[in-house]
Amino acid sequence: MPRCPLCSRSVEQGARICPHCGYELGKNLQLVVEFEKLGRTTEVFFGLTVVLFIAFIVSTSIAVLSRSFSTALLAIALLVVAFVVAVIGNSYATRLKKLMRSVRRPPR
Repeated sequence: MPRCPLCSRSVEQGARICPHCGYELGKNLQLVVEFEKLGRTTEVFFGLTVVLFIAFIVSTSIAVLSRSFSTALLAIALLVVAFVVAVIGNSYATRLKKLMRSVRRPPR
């Protein structure tokens, strides 16, 4: 179900006006599509970052307990990958925020 780029609430498929805030969806269909895509991508990158940080914590604990150098290297690699994923996800979130700021409220 699509979401309104102004209020982020769900709207019916094919709706021309958001029933919650009155934003004209029909005129801004491309904006609505881009909003949906950026929102999903941001959620995916956030989820990946959380999973990678959890894997880092687990592998660090295993490395400390087993005193294994290879496991410690794996933990460092996971941390680096998590950082890169977080930076990429942040760039998508920034684009989403800019897109949301570009949306103007309709006159009431």
